[in-house]
Amino acid sequence: MIPYSTVKAQLINYEIFSGNGRRRLGTSEIELPSLEFKPVDLEGAGIAGTLAMPTIGFTNSLEIGFTWRTLDEDTTEFVAQKASDFLCYGAAELYDHATGTLKNRQIKIGVRGLPKQVELGKMAAASTMDSKTTLEIVTLKIDVDKENIVELDKINYIFKVNGTDYVQQVRNVLNI
Repeated sequence: MIPYSTVKAQLINYEIFSGNGRRRLGTSEIELPSLEFKPVDLEGAGIAGTLAMPTIGFTNSLEIGFTWRTLDEDTTEFVAQKASDFLCYGAAELYDHATGTLKNRQIKIGVRGLPKQVELGKMAAASTMDSKTTLEIVTLKIDVDKENIVELDKINYIFKVNGTDYVQQVRNVLNI
């Protein structure tokens, strides 16, 4: 647990690796997904109006986007018509006011995704190409300091947040 006197300052930097974690991919900015839960509208007796009730463990479409500086074989890996895996390791900076020191913590994001959209970018002298890749997320796992804080697997009915699996009962009822 982080002491109250700690200020969560910034993301210092990050690296992107292919799914096995051994091959570093190109330079990119990443647009992380918004978790939007799939609702069903409830209305009728006992409810004053309409209530958009989230379906436990279900999300709407989740996208992750990459803006690449250049276009090459590493950045087009996510264009192939198959699932692609990648890992992103980030170093977050914390300021501990009690000791006056700066500390780092690891943020690790793992994704398996399917290609959804590819923008090849532009060709201009002395400029980045700004090629863009958008993936539909099938699985998402987020760890902070090697502790899992979010795990989503749409195929295997897994939705965990801070150690609680919110669809464990659903899997039990479905006998899976």
